Amino acid sequence: MAEFKLSKIRFNWKGSWSSGTDFIVDDMIEYNGFTYVALRTHTSAEFYNDLVGTDVTPARPKWKKQSEGKSWKNIWTVSTYYSIGNLVKYGASVYECTEAHTSSATFSSATDGLIADINKWTLVAVSSADWKYNWTVSTLYRINDLVRYNGKVYKCTAQHVSASTVLAGLENDQNKWTILSDSDTWRATWSIGTRYKTNDIVKYGGIVYKCVIGHTSADNTALGLEEDQSKWEIQSEGIEYVTKTNQQTGEISGEWQAGYRYKKNDIVKRGGNIVKATSGHTSSTGGDGFKTDQAAGKWTVYLPGSEYENVWATDVYYQPGDLVLYGGYIYKSLSYNVGYNPSQWPTDWNVTFEGYNFRNDWNNQGSEDSSAILDYKTGDFVRLQGSLYIAIQDSTNLQPDQWPTYWEKVIDGRNHRDFWEDNQEYYAGDIVSWQGSAYVCLKYHRSTESDSRPDLDVEQPDQNYWKYMIIGTRTNKLARKGDLKTFEDQDSTAVDTQRLAIGTTGQALRVTNGLPSWDTIDFQRKVYYVSQDGIDDASQGGTINAPFKTIRFACSYLLQDEPNRVGIGATIQVAAGDYPEILPISIPALTVVQGSELRSTQIRPAVAGQDVVAGERTVANPNPANLTIPTNNVNSNMFYVRNSCGIRNCTLKGLTGTLGTANAYGTKRPSGGAFVSLDPGTGTSDTSVWIATANKMQYTPTGGSYNPATGVMSLTIPTAEYTPTTGTTYDPATGLMKIEFGTVHGLAVGEEISFDNDSITFTCAKDNFDSNHTYPRVTDPAYGEKRKIIAITPTSITVNVGINPDGVYEHRFVSADNGAVNWAHNIKVGQAVSIDAGSLVWTCAMDSHQTDHPYPRTTDPYYNKKILITGVGATSITMNVGISSNTSAHLFKSASAGAVNMERIQSGKSPYIQGVTTIGDNCVGMKIDGSLHDGGNRSIVANDFTQVLSDGIGYWATNLGRSELVSVFTYYAHIGYLAENGGIMRATNGNNSYGDFGSVAEGYDTTETPQTVTVDNRTGEAAVEDLIVGNTNILALAYNNNGQSYTSATASVTQANGTGLDMRWQEIRNGAIDRITLDLPPNDASTNIGGRGYKFAANNAQAGDTDQITLAASETRTAAQMNGLRIYIKGGVGSGQYGYIWNYDPATKVAMVYRESDNQPGWDNIVPGKVSATVLNATTEYEYEPRVSFSDPPYAQTNNSLAAGATDIGYSSGTGHFYYAVTGTSDWWVSTDGSLWTQRDTSSSLGNKQWTHFSKGGMLIVGVANNDAVMGFSNDGIVWDTSTLPNGHPWTGVQLGGSDGKTIMAVADGTAKIYRSRLTTDGTSTIVPSTWTNPDANTTDHVGIAYGAGKWIAMGKTGTTSVSTDDGLTWSAGAAVTLDGTEEYSDIVFGNNCWVASLDNADRIIYSADGSTWYDSGLVGDSGREDWKVAYAQGVFVATSSTGTTLTSDNGYIWKIREASGNLTTITGGVKNGMPAFVGRNSGTTGNIITAGARAIGRVKITNGKIEKFKLYDPGSGYSVAPTVTVYDPEEYGEPYYTVSIKNGVLPQPIFYNRGSGYQSALVALTGDGFAEELQIGNTMKISNVSSIPGPGANFRISGQDDVIYRVVKVTASSGTAPNIKLTFQISPLLTRSTAPAHGTSATIRERYSQCRLTGHDFLDIGTGNFENTNYPGLYVFGQTNANETTQANEVVEANGGRVFYTSTDQDGNYRVGELFKVSQAQGGVTLSADFFDLTGLSELRLGGISLGGSQATINEFSTDNTFVASSNSIVPTQRALKSYIENRFSGGGANLFTNELTTGQIKLQGRTISNTAGSNNPDAMTTVSPTFIVNGPLGGGLAALNMFFSARTERDEFNG
Repeated sequence: MAEFKLSKIRFNWKGSWSSGTDFIVDDMIEYNGFTYVALRTHTSAEFYNDLVGTDVTPARPKWKKQSEGKSWKNIWTVSTYYSIGNLVKYGASVYECTEAHTSSATFSSATDGLIADINKWTLVAVSSADWKYNWTVSTLYRINDLVRYNGKVYKCTAQHVSASTVLAGLENDQNKWTILSDSDTWRATWSIGTRYKTNDIVKYGGIVYKCVIGHTSADNTALGLEEDQSKWEIQSEGIEYVTKTNQQTGEISGEWQAGYRYKKNDIVKRGGNIVKATSGHTSSTGGDGFKTDQAAGKWTVYLPGSEYENVWATDVYYQPGDLVLYGGYIYKSLSYNVGYNPSQWPTDWNVTFEGYNFRNDWNNQGSEDSSAILDYKTGDFVRLQGSLYIAIQDSTNLQPDQWPTYWEKVIDGRNHRDFWEDNQEYYAGDIVSWQGSAYVCLKYHRSTESDSRPDLDVEQPDQNYWKYMIIGTRTNKLARKGDLKTFEDQDSTAVDTQRLAIGTTGQALRVTNGLPSWDTIDFQRKVYYVSQDGIDDASQGGTINAPFKTIRFACSYLLQDEPNRVGIGATIQVAAGDYPEILPISIPALTVVQGSELRSTQIRPAVAGQDVVAGERTVANPNPANLTIPTNNVNSNMFYVRNSCGIRNCTLKGLTGTLGTANAYGTKRPSGGAFVSLDPGTGTSDTSVWIATANKMQYTPTGGSYNPATGVMSLTIPTAEYTPTTGTTYDPATGLMKIEFGTVHGLAVGEEISFDNDSITFTCAKDNFDSNHTYPRVTDPAYGEKRKIIAITPTSITVNVGINPDGVYEHRFVSADNGAVNWAHNIKVGQAVSIDAGSLVWTCAMDSHQTDHPYPRTTDPYYNKKILITGVGATSITMNVGISSNTSAHLFKSASAGAVNMERIQSGKSPYIQGVTTIGDNCVGMKIDGSLHDGGNRSIVANDFTQVLSDGIGYWATNLGRSELVSVFTYYAHIGYLAENGGIMRATNGNNSYGDFGSVAEGYDTTETPQTVTVDNRTGEAAVEDLIVGNTNILALAYNNNGQSYTSATASVTQANGTGLDMRWQEIRNGAIDRITLDLPPNDASTNIGGRGYKFAANNAQAGDTDQITLAASETRTAAQMNGLRIYIKGGVGSGQYGYIWNYDPATKVAMVYRESDNQPGWDNIVPGKVSATVLNATTEYEYEPRVSFSDPPYAQTNNSLAAGATDIGYSSGTGHFYYAVTGTSDWWVSTDGSLWTQRDTSSSLGNKQWTHFSKGGMLIVGVANNDAVMGFSNDGIVWDTSTLPNGHPWTGVQLGGSDGKTIMAVADGTAKIYRSRLTTDGTSTIVPSTWTNPDANTTDHVGIAYGAGKWIAMGKTGTTSVSTDDGLTWSAGAAVTLDGTEEYSDIVFGNNCWVASLDNADRIIYSADGSTWYDSGLVGDSGREDWKVAYAQGVFVATSSTGTTLTSDNGYIWKIREASGNLTTITGGVKNGMPAFVGRNSGTTGNIITAGARAIGRVKITNGKIEKFKLYDPGSGYSVAPTVTVYDPEEYGEPYYTVSIKNGVLPQPIFYNRGSGYQSALVALTGDGFAEELQIGNTMKISNVSSIPGPGANFRISGQDDVIYRVVKVTASSGTAPNIKLTFQISPLLTRSTAPAHGTSATIRERYSQCRLTGHDFLDIGTGNFENTNYPGLYVFGQTNANETTQANEVVEANGGRVFYTSTDQDGNYRVGELFKVSQAQGGVTLSADFFDLTGLSELRLGGISLGGSQATINEFSTDNTFVASSNSIVPTQRALKSYIENRFSGGGANLFTNELTTGQIKLQGRTISNTAGSNNPDAMTTVSPTFIVNGPLGGGLAALNMFFSARTERDEFNG
């Protein structure tokens, strides 16, 4: 049979070796030029020690040398360790180290450095020179070193250290250098404090100099190069233009500068000339600085010229040649001057050109047109009312027509001013018309109707202001623009014609009484019009012919008088057109802005500089100025909306802004405003803008009281009665009753009224109005009930009293009783009221109630503030208004009408946006910011709302904002829908198209007080992982968690195929391991949890015995791979045995086995007391796995002092006392720790007795006295009682026990009787009654009795046992191990499912697993014969001898020698300070306290080479700190990390009363009074301290995990009441090992999280970005692309607790129901998320479209059965079951595959060949290959490489990775 094993080449290059590094097998490193491969996993220390492997004996190398080489170490350095083969550069040479050494510590002379160790180096290469760059000071130079110095290249001729200063230079050692090349050195610009050498070249100003004498330059620029002028010679003389840069403007100027260091030949601009410096100097300062330097000969004109200096200015310094404009003339400066007016200083200025300067209209300061005073200069031209004037002198504000000495009229003109108007400025030459005539103005004046109207003025003899220009006819009555002339008859020459003045905007001519008149003909109530052609005038807007111009004005107009202009609703009808508006615009409540049509009505922000928005026209201001358009108008919000308002049928566009930086969740916010948003009003408390109805209730108190000491004020609010009158109606179809009172009632909407019974009379059409019917009757809905007012008028109210069940018949009011309608205040506790200032009048006893005191005053605490109502009565309210310093009695006197006010807020109607499109960029379509309002709905709804917002946000709800959206579409938006800070939106039939993100939900309402809860990891019980079954009976339980805090537990066994199992937890462990949890590695590499490289295999043995086993023939692993592993016998012969492989022989397959308990040859057993099989065979099923070892619990032994005279000692688990009594006395001693004892005198109850034996456990303190029938007992160790035995005997034992612990047995020497009784209860005490039975046993030499596992066993001295399985009623004979010589049995105990008996004069202890078959255990060492006593406590046995030997055992057969005790003659086990302890005593007054415990036993479950979990078989006991746990596998290469937890009340193995039969497997569930603490990993979370049960989707945040917000998927269970509800819920995302919280961790629940709920939503190419990047429609054109790819992950984004619930499709038609359910149309795939999807109740899953073997199978079960015995078409096996099945088909389940032939595709493996099944004629056929290779000659490169890799490799199996 051929065996094939494929291994992998797996070398990991790790670079150079370093200490303290973790290396694993096959890591490759370099060290000192050599290459090594790791043979063992280890942490590096010292390389050569690691190389040899001295850490183990015998040594095992950790490295193997792979190849040799040399290592380049760069330049030789001092004090460095060099190895053989190291290469260094030293000077111009390369050396190789020939002897390892540390280099010289110094390198400063010709004799040290490498030269000091020259015999340890060999010269490899040498160069003729070594280039050292520039020469430096204090440097060691060697022969042949090359340097550059002062432009020359030098070569060193003698080794030396250079000069220590730059000043000394190379010249200091000139004789040690030779020049190789010579040249000048360019040193760039001359600088101060610089060492210059001969031949240095510098630039200084415009001149190039060469240094002729070496020197250091001057130390400041003021001295300059000129300081050493003699040391330089000029090489090239030129000029340099000197400039300066203005630091504010960046402008570069070549102007002369004061205080500047100029050099010779520098040139600058001065005035119009270019001047050159004749010498180096620092320029003078001050206004005449240049003149001073020029006079000193430091400057000469280099290039003369002139310069135009623009308009002359008073503060400019002018120079000769400067040209300026002054008035209309151009002047040239003749001198240097400042402030010399050109027109007044002819000696300094010369006119070069006479011109003119047109200054437009003359500006008359003080007139309506004036903005400032203007100065006019000679030559200026101005226009004044049609005439043109020229200035002949300079002047300021002198009107040209009034000042002929300053102005000369050039052209006499006219200015037509249209119709004459009152209160206008007129100038000479103005022409006006009035009533058909034209007039010319004679002089300047301001017109008045009475004084200067033209027709009146010309009739004056002096004609002050006007003269006729053209005289019209007398019948012409047309005086002003728009006038009409009418006639009363048809005579057109009639003088009495009529003037009809123009009407108001929007009016039309209509005929009235035979004459035309202006009238409004299209007015509609509460409908207002806006048009592009309208006028913003309060008298306009009411008709389509007289509209407003702007929507902003229309809304403002309505807001000024909402009750009358809006009423119960208004409409602003906007005509088609373009509307530039100043933003924002507040739409009044109940008002709709309605466009003419979606596309034709466009509203946008007005743009400054582009649009004009006129102000309001009024009578006082008929020509208003244009309004100022804010520069940020395009960034503002557009429409603010209020309660029940709306926007319809229009396009909103033009908002813009910029997109901000990304927040922590990757989304951005635009700076642009929102097209639609909530109105902020004047603040959050402004109820006028809330989405609510605010009704102000007013009440008039009629009485009251005030307690100044407490501040409590009570006011009487009387009820009111109203009488219905004519006008009262009832609509039986709607149930609405309108009640007319005829007088003002003062009631408000929201108030409640009631009716007196049968108080209103109606007639109805049902009987033709023949009979009266009273209302309300007892059968009517309003009978005895209150009804809320839903509408009011000043004199009526409307309520709904219910429809008429008799049918819709007309009702007619007849009459009503007086006061038929009743009203009460209806104020409730918790509401708030305010009291009008000074409206309540009180008197007080301080002045004997003489004066009135109004309340509240400005100084009172609740002046102009709201007061919380603390109590209400039918006619009263109570509140606390604050205490008063005046504590005298107060009396109510009166109250003003309506003194008490309460604003009742009722839910309003959300603003409604319908049929609207928004177009903009970096702005928001609709934003609902709930923080703007303290109350109300905080909501907006929308329908057919399309938002094209590139880089904007389509819809934005924040701070508890709410919205309902239907068919709301977004395009190109950065975010389509956004909910944040608790905002909520619900959308149906909408979409998000293109843009960056689809629908985003971020955060939660930060104002919400979260519910704080506690993680509860202790709701579960201890958990059994699996069972150990041996020959169909149960050997032990394997715990996954042993639990804690238990005192009792029971088991439920299900899915068991056996019977008879009876197991009981009658022992609980303290200081025991409750669980071992795997931890994340330190680097949080979750994939490495449980380590790496662990192996597990199972097979059947060939043979074996008591200390070895022959493994399966198929086993291929080596000794190195096997030694040290645990081997465990799972089934067949030897079940339950385990040990570790001490030595394995892979040739014979024989493994030598050592016990883990004492490291000696042999087997341990999982069942204490069970002996190992002597022969193993092929039925033996073994498993080998990593060995899990636990450190021992601490062992300690101390002495104690005891009273003399006692022969025994006992322990009561019920009272927690160790105890004994002194023989011959009544003294009993009790102690809880064995150290501090309390004496109890029992003389009155028990008397002096020969106390000899005490119970070693049980609920009572019990003792018997020698040859006495009295038994003493106590419930508490304080009070004693007696029980009388039938006889007195030399008692040898007394014991409490039985299945319930209530049976007591006593045995004695010399009698076959065993005395039995049952404990009873007497009141609150448990007693031993004096009712005893005494059945016969099988021996008369009893030495002790014990109970365990349903058996009582009494031991005789000779080894005869008496056994009872019916609680002592009957006894059968048994026998222990046969005694040897003088041995005698001395004691018997039971514990941990094991019986142990001690002997006197013996060197062994006897044990049994069942109490029937006994074995002896040879004691450790060569001990002599001793008298032994044995005790048990919590998993550990302690045996002590009278000669001081002390032993401990966990299993009854392997004993460990402890330190010598005090020659103890008796011992008992118990509990001290919660830990197992033993107290013994000798025959004197000395005793010992021993604290010990059991060592834990556990295994690991291995999956895929990793530890999946730990399983505990024995939790141990007595651990004060967590034990050290070691998991050993020789091939492990990734350490696991885990935490060991120790607790009290831990469950060990149960006591097996019956191990059952027929078992193969079973499920065991435990219940008890303890709990198991377990990390909650997965999708279930359990918490406590819950006040209210959260709904699905609530945020759940765990303390310490601030970056993760979990969600409550659904609550699955709850118990308890608030605030202590316990909750179990499904959580998402899943909790992992790293995120599962510890028990008691606090957590918070938030329910006000941001959420988007989308139904029927569409996502289209989300992620493609804004309009430009998306490239629509090119996105869908072949050959064109968009800038960004579609990103499905951006369709829905949830961050910081936000949630998006959605059903959606995308651009490919893929359908999703959130993350729960997905359908891919393109691929046909369907995905269910198990994290979210609830499969509860799903009985079967039909794979309708998938044919399984053509059967159309219905799958209804997933099975882990690896036998496939069901052979069903409806069961699918799990991966593990399938793997196990396949393994079991080949070679009995071996890890490797053995077969004669293996074919994979066309490759066939057979015998020693690899061939191809395609056939030789197939061109693709592979030639048969034999794996045997013969190589002649040296290896080539490829084979050499293979040799290198494989030579250091040890063959490994698949567990090596």
